[in-house]
Amino acid sequence: MSKSPTPEDDNEILQSFSVSLTVYTKVKKTTRGKATSKEEKSTKTKELLFAINDSNYLEFLRSILHKHGLKNYEVTEKKHFPLKYIPPKAKGQRTSDAIDVDNLSDYGEMVKKIYDESPLVVKVFVDMRHIEKLRRVSHSGGPGSENDSEPTTDSSVAKSVRGKKADLDQRLARWRLKLEKMYKNDHDEGLTYVGPLGAVPLTPAMIRDWCIALEDGQATIKVPPNIPSFDLANKAPILHPARKATAHLPSPSVDVNSLTSKGPATPCTPSRNPVAAPSSPPIPSPSQLTRFLQYAETNLGVRYAMSYKSILEMHRIGPDILPDVDDKLLSEFGISAGDAIRLKKGSMAWWNGPDAKRKRSDASASAEDAQQPAIKKRVSYNKKYHEGGGCRFTGPPMRKDDRNPDFQPELDYDFFYYCDTQKQWLPVPAGFVVDEDEPAD
Repeated sequence: MSKSPTPEDDNEILQSFSVSLTVYTKVKKTTRGKATSKEEKSTKTKELLFAINDSNYLEFLRSILHKHGLKNYEVTEKKHFPLKYIPPKAKGQRTSDAIDVDNLSDYGEMVKKIYDESPLVVKVFVDMRHIEKLRRVSHSGGPGSENDSEPTTDSSVAKSVRGKKADLDQRLARWRLKLEKMYKNDHDEGLTYVGPLGAVPLTPAMIRDWCIALEDGQATIKVPPNIPSFDLANKAPILHPARKATAHLPSPSVDVNSLTSKGPATPCTPSRNPVAAPSSPPIPSPSQLTRFLQYAETNLGVRYAMSYKSILEMHRIGPDILPDVDDKLLSEFGISAGDAIRLKKGSMAWWNGPDAKRKRSDASASAEDAQQPAIKKRVSYNKKYHEGGGCRFTGPPMRKDDRNPDFQPELDYDFFYYCDTQKQWLPVPAGFVVDEDEPAD
C-alpha cells in the first residue's frame, strides 16, 4: 500500500471524530396478560480526539472501545471489528453515504481523505454486535471466559496495554490544542468562547474543565460544559485595572484628654463636618441605561446604541461604571473602537448632568407603559436532522431544561438559533430546550 501524504509533525493528524455506537437491549412487555420481549436499538455518541496516521489502525479501534467504556474487549491483528465513516465530501452527511472500513488498507484510504479535506469532525459508526465477537479479558489483563483458544503475540499484548494506559494529561493536551485552534485570540495568546449570551474569556481553569468534559463526553468543541464556571451570571464586569476606585474611610475624631485624664471625662459635643452632596444617584436604576443609550444615539453619534442594551444589562454595566470597563470587553460585545470612546466620554458627562438625576413620576411611567404594547420576543430556529433535511421556524426564547439529564431520550436532530448580535447561526447550548409547539403570533 502506498503511503498517503501526512503532516510533518510525527506523521500524524490530530482529528476529531463523532463515534456512534449502536447497542441493543431487550425490553419485556406485558400485553393482555401475556409477557413478551422485544429488542430495541439505540445509539450512544461520544466525541473522540485521535492523532491518526496510515499505520495506527488497531490503536484507533482500541481508542473507540476505551471512549465507550468497553475496555474488556481485546483488539488484535487477527481479530478486530469493522466500522463505517461518512466521507468529508459527502453532501448532507447522510448515513447512506457511509463507507466500510474492514482492514488496514481501508483505514489508510480513510486517513488520506481526511488529510486531503481537513474536516472539523468525521462521523464514525460502530455496531455492538460486531464488538461482542471479540475476545474478552478481565480487568487485570487475564483471559476471560470467551474464546480463550485464540493465541496472541507479545507485540499485540504490549500494544493493548499501551492503548489502555494512555496518559490522561496527553489526551487533555490534545483537547487543548483543538480548543486553541478554534478559539485563540488574534491579538494575544488567550482564548475566548463566543456563545449565545456573549463572549467569555477562558481562564486556564475553565480550559481544563472543558478538556475534562470533552474526555468524558459531556461537551463538544462547539458547546462548552454546562457547569457554573461557564455561567455568565457568575461573571463580574471586567474593570480596567488603572481605574479601580479605592475607598477611604474617614477616621473618627478622638478626644485625647478623655484618654489621658484620670478624672471623669468631660463630655464634648462632636463637631460635624459638612458632607458634600452626592454628584450622582447612589443606586443606578435600569431606566438610566435606556435613557443614556437613547441620548447616545441622538447626541453622541452612536448609531444603533440601543442594540447594546441587552448585553450591557446582562453584565450589569450602566453609565455610572462604563468609563471603567476595559476596551477589550466592549470590543467583544461587538462595540466598535470609535463608539466605545464616544460612549465612555459621553457617559461621564451624562451621569453628572441633570438627565441622570431626573426621575419619572408613577403617573408618567404608567402612561408610557400603557402606550407601549407588550411585545413578545421571537427567535429564529433551525432544526437539522442527522440524516439530512430540516426546517426553520420562529418561537419564544429558549428556556433552561429542568429534566434529569440521565433520563433524556436520544435525539436524531440538532437545534440552532440565529444570533442577532453576531449575525450567524449558533447551536442551542446544552441544558436549554426549545418550545416547538407554541403557536406563532
